[in-house]
This record gives sequence, C-alpha cells and structure tokens, in this order.
Amino acid sequence: MHNLSKTLLILAGVLVIFTLLAAGISLYKGYLGKPIKYVIPESYQGWVTVIYGKVGCPPLEESGIFVIIPVDETGNGCTSTPILKGWRYTKYVQVSNDGNHTNLEWDRSSTGMIWAMSNRTPQGGSPHYADVFFVGTKDQLENAWSSQPK
Repeated sequence: MHNLSKTLLILAGVLVIFTLLAAGISLYKGYLGKPIKYVIPESYQGWVTVIYGKVGCPPLEESGIFVIIPVDETGNGCTSTPILKGWRYTKYVQVSNDGNHTNLEWDRSSTGMIWAMSNRTPQGGSPHYADVFFVGTKDQLENAWSSQPK
C-alpha cells in the first residue's frame, strides 16, 4: 500500500510539472495570452465593433491580469495594438457613471447580454482586424440582425 501511495504521489508530481511546463511554453509561443476584459458603458446596448492596429488610436492597457479593451458610448473601440492572438479568457463588464462594474454573461442562457461574437479579418477595403459582438437581450439581438456591422 505504501508503494502505491508513493507511486501515485510521483505521478501527480510529474503531471503538475508537465502541466506547468506546457502552460509556460504556450504562453511563450503565444498560444495562450493574458485574459481580456471588454469595458462597456452601462448605458450602451447594440452592436460593438473594436478595431485593432489602427494608427492614431491608443494602445491597449493592462489592469491587473487583464488586457483592457475599452468601448465608447457609441459601441466603438479602437486601438493601435495588433489583434490579440492565442487562447484567452474573456470577460465583459458594463461600467456605470459612478464606476461600478457589472459582469455580463455571454449567451449561455436566455438572460445572457453578450451575443454573436466574431472576429473580422481585413476585407472589403478595410485593412484592419476587428471584433464584433452584440450587447443586449436575446430579443434585442433578434431585432438587430439587419443593422449588424459589415
């Protein structure tokens, strides 16, 4: 019994070391990246478009472990930072005028407020990558498909 416990402990240690090594390599190679937080004004509902790599826009900033992607009152975001690559945890928050943050769920249920997330590649005359998603209820999304950004 003692040998079995020792063997299991060694296997668990090897697994932990392998997992940490794989995560480190993934971070180094760009397969994993820092988590993203989209910051959206509380009053905004509708289609959001965030343009990446646009000259004249500010670079993305970090706060704690998150890369912050600000969205303005018209649903637009713009950064000189190239599009972020790799697997990332993504969080969506609405910020009130007094600075309170409310987490928004991605369409996991009928109460979700984030829908239809897509990444756009440079095409149709636009030289930039972009993220596009919808903020609002499922019913609002159903009524907004015709105004989806092209």
